[in-house]
Amino acid sequence: MMANDWRDKYDDTKDFSSEGLARVRLDGKWGFVDEDGNEVTPLKYDSVGNLYEGFARVKLNGQWGFQWGFVDQLGEEVIPPKYDEVRPFSEGLAGVYIDDKWGFINTQGKEVIPPKYDDLGFFSKGFAAVKLNGQWGFVDQQDKEVIPCVYNWEDLPKRKDIPALSLKIRKSYEKDPEGLELIKPEFDWKAWYEQVNK
Repeated sequence: MMANDWRDKYDDTKDFSSEGLARVRLDGKWGFVDEDGNEVTPLKYDSVGNLYEGFARVKLNGQWGFQWGFVDQLGEEVIPPKYDEVRPFSEGLAGVYIDDKWGFINTQGKEVIPPKYDDLGFFSKGFAAVKLNGQWGFVDQQDKEVIPCVYNWEDLPKRKDIPALSLKIRKSYEKDPEGLELIKPEFDWKAWYEQVNK
């Protein structure tokens, strides 16, 4: 028998990830197999995503409808499906959506940034874009708002400009806390700065 004959038993198979697992589907249910074709998870999921940073999104139809969680590269269900939506891990944190709000969890499933945002992006270089009350800003991995949520998406500062802009805010505040001359002069920078630097 050929080494790849194990693929014939499935209705659909995907390419292997760099972590050595492939997504497979049989009778409408998904799971993962290793490079020898051994099933490392039960084929019980309604949808599964690719592995990112050693974790894959999995969707299961449960008591409250479709819910999402994560399995690790060993096939263990490390974060049981309980979220309405999830995003892949990036820099050790994944976006999760529950009760109409987005937040971030770590690889142990702890909510390190509580769900309170309308939308969010991925962490990159220590920052993630977040949307609150219809406006965008940036937070760091400790949920400190480094750029306030006062921008339209198209006007949001570039990620590479965040350190310089944060420094400009701090220096402007120290120089004249009553009149920060920044990109959005109509925003109350003084109140914001004092709030996030308590």
